[in-house]
Amino acid sequence: MLQLLAPGEDVTTTTVAGAYASPSGTSFSAPMVSGALAVLREQHPQASVDTLLGLLKNTGLSVVDSRNSLMKPRIRVDQAMSGLDSLTRVPNGKPLANESAAAGQFSYYTVVVPTGASNLSIRTLGGTGNPTMYVRRGSRPTVSTFDCSSSNAGTSETCTIPSPTAGTYHVMLSAAAAYSGVSVLADFDLSCASSNDVVLPTAISGSAEYTTCGTIASNASGTAVPTTGVLQLNAPGGIRLRTGFRVTSGARLWARLYPEMQ
Repeated sequence: MLQLLAPGEDVTTTTVAGAYASPSGTSFSAPMVSGALAVLREQHPQASVDTLLGLLKNTGLSVVDSRNSLMKPRIRVDQAMSGLDSLTRVPNGKPLANESAAAGQFSYYTVVVPTGASNLSIRTLGGTGNPTMYVRRGSRPTVSTFDCSSSNAGTSETCTIPSPTAGTYHVMLSAAAAYSGVSVLADFDLSCASSNDVVLPTAISGSAEYTTCGTIASNASGTAVPTTGVLQLNAPGGIRLRTGFRVTSGARLWARLYPEMQ
């Protein structure tokens, strides 16, 4: 039943007498895990316990018990925190709307930029208040460590990187003043980096992004957009949407057409 390891030896803690002690045991490692989950939950209140537990497992340091050869992950909160950003990924061309934060709060997002992308622009717009933006490739930015920052009065902030290196860009919004109703938008252009044909699946969800320089076609039985889908279309050979392609009631489809198309 053991799922996680955490520090549990010589843990400095308070006692009922108002003093401090350094006891050991699972009774002291378990609160470490509870505290880690609380920190993660504070950063992403909508995330489920299973999601946060999975982050701690997947980002933990594997430790082997030499007595029985069992291997379990030891929690690394900083690594799990970086993984948390992936839960608020901003797709290319599809804004995250109605973001809000109290004054002094930090909010985090990620933008995944593929090879061959250019003209990366990360923006906030709309709503009220005053967020400040910090962007850094590869890891979370801070107010002193970043690749790009933007601090304007109001909610309109922009970081532009004309020739981005492929990878994950981490975005931090610092609430200089409380803000609400703000949209976070990432936008970049794609060159013809792939010539493979793309056949769309039966359903396109909000996390679906398809890019190609080959032919894009719906599948034989039809393709539906049940929520919000993103299509990044680079198809000089044409786009063939077979009978049955549809955007269902209440859903939206973001389609981006690139200059390479004929």
